[in-house]
Amino acid sequence: MNSQAAIAQIYEGLYTTSKTGKVIPGVATKVVKPTNGGKTYTFTLRKDAKWSNGKQVTAQDFVYSLQRQVDPKTKSQEAGHVEEIANATAINNGKKSG
Repeated sequence: MNSQAAIAQIYEGLYTTSKTGKVIPGVATKVVKPTNGGKTYTFTLRKDAKWSNGKQVTAQDFVYSLQRQVDPKTKSQEAGHVEEIANATAINNGKKSG
């Protein structure tokens, strides 16, 4: 878990937490409510969200990150953190292509 704490301190996701533990927007512009019976989340990214090289953060960056996290070739120890996402476990177990 130490590596997870370090990652949380240097990388910002769609959401982050406040000092009091409340979920607040990170790269997302707001905390969104799911639609489609709780199956769909639609995020708008902050326009000022940039990588250290100045390149704008895009939705495709998040897609790539999630795909890489469940790709069995990466052997990610964090794949279980996204198992609620449709097909994530099947992809990670090699039963479905990502």
